[in-house]
Amino acid sequence: ELPVKGDIPPVKPFVRHSQIEIADEVTPYTFRYCDIDCNRHVNTTRYVELLLNRFDLGFFDENRISRFEIAFQNEAHFGDSVDVKIARSDNNEFRLEIADEKRTLTRAAITVTPRF
Repeated sequence: ELPVKGDIPPVKPFVRHSQIEIADEVTPYTFRYCDIDCNRHVNTTRYVELLLNRFDLGFFDENRISRFEIAFQNEAHFGDSVDVKIARSDNNEFRLEIADEKRTLTRAAITVTPRF
């Protein structure tokens, strides 16, 4: 167990994020062979890559990720078609979601800090 000084935890608690009703951007995606693991489920790292790839390189030139939260809710499989949604909460926070027509697969939140 790591020592913690005082009563304040060193990491802000995880927040349960609600469904994105109005997205600033929606990108369709269909999971393919390189997205799945040996159990034929979408690989965990692929969800993270899919979410982060929604931002262009210029975004990462100007910002660094200071917090990344992800909550897995349902598994995806080869051939599943989904929408990747982004909603800007404020200038430094983004909510993201991967969902198909019937269910949410994962929700995430990214907080960024400007580099300059």
